[in-house]
Amino acid sequence: MLDYVKARAVVVTTDAPSGLAKIESNKARSADAGSLAALLCLACWVGASFLAAKLGYSLAWKVVLAAQLFCWTGQFLGHGVFEKRAPALLDNLVQAFLMAPFFVLLEVLQSLFRYEPYPGFHGRVKAKIEAEIKEWQDKKQKKVS
Repeated sequence: MLDYVKARAVVVTTDAPSGLAKIESNKARSADAGSLAALLCLACWVGASFLAAKLGYSLAWKVVLAAQLFCWTGQFLGHGVFEKRAPALLDNLVQAFLMAPFFVLLEVLQSLFRYEPYPGFHGRVKAKIEAEIKEWQDKKQKKVS
């Protein structure tokens, strides 16, 4: 997020006429992703309401609970087996419940439509992720040796 703010500040300082147009474009693209996230939340709410109406609340909450348990188990097993580290949930609850779903949404949009909130966003995020993974692996290697 800080990277996003810095990038927008750099755009402002480039040159006034085209810089303002770029900022407006970046705001619009960010609003597009935020609007899509809000639309997905609305669709989930409507779907949950429909499920509750169809199954009845006494069965619907059990179905939702089973789905949650299945997904959370998959989350922890996936992190343990493939990443060999704890999920972000154990580090930061805000990151786990608010930022991670939005990050996944941005990853899906980038993969399917080459969407970026601003030019170079995907490259910067990927570089930071790779740097953090390398740092984590270096720390892990120091603990082993």
